[in-house]
Amino acid sequence: MEFLKFIIILPKSIHYLVRINKSDTEHIHAHWANMPTTIAYLISTCVDDISYSFTGHAWDIHSNQIDQEFLDIKIKQAEYVITCTKYNKKYLDELQSNETPIYINYHGVVPDKYHSNRKSEKQTYFVAGGRLVEKKGFKELIQAVKIAKEKYGCEIPVVLFGSGPQEKSLKKLKRSHNLENIDMTGKIPHNDVKEILCNAQVFVAPSIEPDNGDIDGIPNVVLEAFASTTPVIGSDLSGIPEVVKHNHTGWLVEPSNIEELAEALVNAWRSPALCKELGKMGEIKSNQILISTKILVNSYQ
Repeated sequence: MEFLKFIIILPKSIHYLVRINKSDTEHIHAHWANMPTTIAYLISTCVDDISYSFTGHAWDIHSNQIDQEFLDIKIKQAEYVITCTKYNKKYLDELQSNETPIYINYHGVVPDKYHSNRKSEKQTYFVAGGRLVEKKGFKELIQAVKIAKEKYGCEIPVVLFGSGPQEKSLKKLKRSHNLENIDMTGKIPHNDVKEILCNAQVFVAPSIEPDNGDIDGIPNVVLEAFASTTPVIGSDLSGIPEVVKHNHTGWLVEPSNIEELAEALVNAWRSPALCKELGKMGEIKSNQILISTKILVNSYQ
């Protein structure tokens, strides 16, 4: 699969190669470890005195569609690699056959940009959202909301925003369980997302690991929730536990464990004061991540 994609991007690679060869370029940085880094690797191989580096995120290094042997070669030839979680760094360090430096640069958000959307008091609803794909675990969330309603008597209002391939099947699942307390908004403007996050009691990130290996790193919306002083119920998966600290900035649950997720939803729903306390700790965590990101960026300037 990756070889076929390489053939497709070969003309573009040649185009960039010609342009860079005529310039004073000394270094290339590629975002995403798959095709963009393949282009950087090709140019560096063909042109003397041009080095490259790249940033690996999540699916571009973990998906089973990624050629791991070729990824090792790209790491080996790179001057350095950046990734956004400790989980990814450990994975890439174990993968590589060289000693290429691998740095962690968390994605940061600016909390001040969220404060203006905040009402005086948190509202009584939970929120989840993002691209509606399998790895986000929204099917498991809907099933957990059903258990919370039927087993614990908690009809928790949930706002689920976003669009994607699973939109129709998730709406069908919601209807089949008669869950009128779940509001699927579809895709909405980012300013609306900020307002929803700022005024929610809890954000839920129930990520799972699908069969194709395409897992989340740390979903950006988790950090946006923290910037909004909203605590997070998240899966103990990949980079999520690096920021969601159990009983500190939120709660961790076993991925795909619907019963455990339902119990976490109910406990959080019944503890609004604790949610407020953990939300404040999440905002502190968001600020810490932003500071660490600035430090890394400044070190390269």
